[in-house]
This record gives sequence, structure tokens and C-alpha cells, in this order.
Amino acid sequence: MQRSTRQAIEMWESETPEARSRDDGALAHVYQATAHLQLNELDATHPARVPLLAWAVVTAR
Repeated sequence: MQRSTRQAIEMWESETPEARSRDDGALAHVYQATAHLQLNELDATHPARVPLLAWAVVTAR
């Protein structure tokens, strides 16, 4: 699952900003963090969580 979530994030990032769905990007990061949690790789969840927290701050404004 980690490889496919990484690929999904890379595909999302390769899109133009106008073509990106924020929901799709967020969901891919959630899936990536979940995969790391299931493998008990707590430190590895950090890179997946950072974009989610940044989007939450922007959305809350």
C-alpha cells in the first residue's frame, strides 16, 4: 500500500495546480499515514501528516 499511496501523491503533485483536487491529495496523504500506522512506523507518518495540517490551517481561515 505504501508504494501505491506514494505513487498517488506523486501523480497528484505532477498535475497543474488548477487540475488538482485538494480532496484527492488529502485522501492520498491520509491513506499513506494510515499505512505507516498499520505497520507501526509512527515516525514515518510525519511527512504524510504535514500537508494535511497545512491544508487544515488554510481552510480554517
